[in-house]
Amino acid sequence: MRFSGVPAPQRCKTFETFNLTTAPKLREAYQAAWDLSHFCAEFNLLLLYGAGGCGKTHLCYAATIAARLGVSLGAYYSTFEDILSEFKGLMNGDPEDSHYMSP
Repeated sequence: MRFSGVPAPQRCKTFETFNLTTAPKLREAYQAAWDLSHFCAEFNLLLLYGAGGCGKTHLCYAATIAARLGVSLGAYYSTFEDILSEFKGLMNGDPEDSHYMSP
């Protein structure tokens, strides 16, 4: 899980621990995250948005963990704020501003 971006305390957030009975509206998002992490999707980027506490972060952690461990795909979890910060560092051409780590 090195370089996955998933903090150690959150590595229990898997597809198996996601409770769809409490969040049935997330079934489509759950399936998209699962497909992406198991290389079954026709896309290679997943953006989830919605109200706080609905399970978006759990699904992102689960997809990253599954891709890194189960299928051995390159995957990195990041927040939107971190992505913007990385982009700024890369655009400025200053490697000190960028903390990007390749998988």
